[in-house]
Amino acid sequence: MCYGVKMYFTVVFTIVISFIEIHTQHPSKALILANSHKPYLYFDYVSDDNILQNPHIIAMAVFKEEINTTGWSSLTVSTSSDFPDYLQAYWAGFLETNLTFSLTASQWANTVRDMCPLPLSKDCQALRKYLSENMAYMLNEAYKNDKHSSFWYHVALQLWQLKGMSDAFDKRFIKRADLLNRNYLDELVDNVMGIYLLQLNGDLGDLVSALSLPTLKEGCNQNGHPFIASSSCSALIKVVDSNVYLSHVTWSPYSIMLRVLKHYNFPWKIVNNTGSQKIPGFAITFSSYPTYTSSVDDFYITSANLTITETTNNVYNKTLWEIVRNGSKNAVLTFMRGMVASRLAKTGEEWITYFKYNNSGTYNNQWMIFDAKQWPKNKGSLLIAEQLPGIVSSLDVTKILKINGYWASYNLP
Repeated sequence: MCYGVKMYFTVVFTIVISFIEIHTQHPSKALILANSHKPYLYFDYVSDDNILQNPHIIAMAVFKEEINTTGWSSLTVSTSSDFPDYLQAYWAGFLETNLTFSLTASQWANTVRDMCPLPLSKDCQALRKYLSENMAYMLNEAYKNDKHSSFWYHVALQLWQLKGMSDAFDKRFIKRADLLNRNYLDELVDNVMGIYLLQLNGDLGDLVSALSLPTLKEGCNQNGHPFIASSSCSALIKVVDSNVYLSHVTWSPYSIMLRVLKHYNFPWKIVNNTGSQKIPGFAITFSSYPTYTSSVDDFYITSANLTITETTNNVYNKTLWEIVRNGSKNAVLTFMRGMVASRLAKTGEEWITYFKYNNSGTYNNQWMIFDAKQWPKNKGSLLIAEQLPGIVSSLDVTKILKINGYWASYNLP
């Protein structure tokens, strides 16, 4: 049992349907330059405003920390379509963690650092086994299917982004493109107890329940904060005259209040072939945390004019945990599927189709997908999808939104 002081803060994130501009003054900047020296591309790390127009920029990040004044930091990461998608993804991840290193280290210490110290306990060994098997499954499926499956291709790209983050956190810099290969990405299988744990802020609670890991479910870090956050969040979608407001409230302990408003601009292909088009959600603005590849809150606005948010549902039918226990080799965790769907979808229906594939049964939520392109039609503007282990059910609730003037969603229904 945890005896630390349980203080909570509230984040209210409200928008009118539009894209948010992140204005920065005197921010930190960093670039990755790719120079062609046969037979390899060579990489250089640069933090110099005078070369922003250099045609060899593969990735660029701009970071401004204002937590002590506004409560938020801001991060913008952009990549160039002149280079292969996997290199864009890797260096995007690297730059993010490089620039947010101090915040990332604090986030790590505040949340999961003390959860599984060496030597690993029995519960931590069980968690590592599940995560390693699941990572190997994702990598193998991505390698087999990336040329014809957009889902698996973007799982692979998110894993490359994660590998870049991991290398930056470990202060490792790769100079040559040929070293960023399949064998190098496979290192993630043996590194699931590193910063990969940060990505599991949402999935971890259901996962340790399903695997029956009591020391992790009930444990706390050295500051008395639980490893597993309690369910949180409320959402409200409100019609006001001709506008639609979308609000997400994140109730969280102070231990995870290092908030980052992120804007990703990744012009990646839909699938891994030269004739593929650019993904609909190439630009995504979202609330997040340092060195997280997803929102986790969740709240996204995409360049496809979709806004996606969710609130969490608890699982009371414990017999469903068997599906999760058996899912290490046939499922993809929710944090991954949510971002993949947000990148690939043009409509709410498409988002749900991508999201429900390989349902992990972890981080079970009611998702709300608002399509501004469809408003004010009577169909297609607001869809919801509810996940439990073994099922994702969906419904078009546009008419309800229009009749009632709002749609409200709460955790613990």
